[in-house]
Amino acid sequence: MAQLHLALAWVAVVAAASTVVAGAILAAGRSRSYALLDKVILVQAVAAAAAGIVGLALVATGGAVRDLLHVVYAAVAVGTIIGTRYAVHSHDPRRAGRWIAVAGVIVLGAMIRLFMTGR
Repeated sequence: MAQLHLALAWVAVVAAASTVVAGAILAAGRSRSYALLDKVILVQAVAAAAAGIVGLALVATGGAVRDLLHVVYAAVAVGTIIGTRYAVHSHDPRRAGRWIAVAGVIVLGAMIRLFMTGR
């Protein structure tokens, strides 16, 4: 089950990086459609949440969280991008793209810390 947790975490990392790219494309004015952005946000949120659920299952079956900050970073990884998308849903696409790209960078930083605090 630990391998599944790790695999889902890597999917969330790739999706977060894709979110940064999609946000940058929107911010640069190359696209005015939110379709690509919303798809990668959905993949990132689902992958991060699934990794969190598997992580909780690992703890429930006898594993231990080595550092409680791991849980905080996981919450940041799950909620930041989707929360930012909700907050900027009525903004100009270029402005929304900038905010989403910044949120993606923050999540990538949290993901790095997740790998550092995990087993």
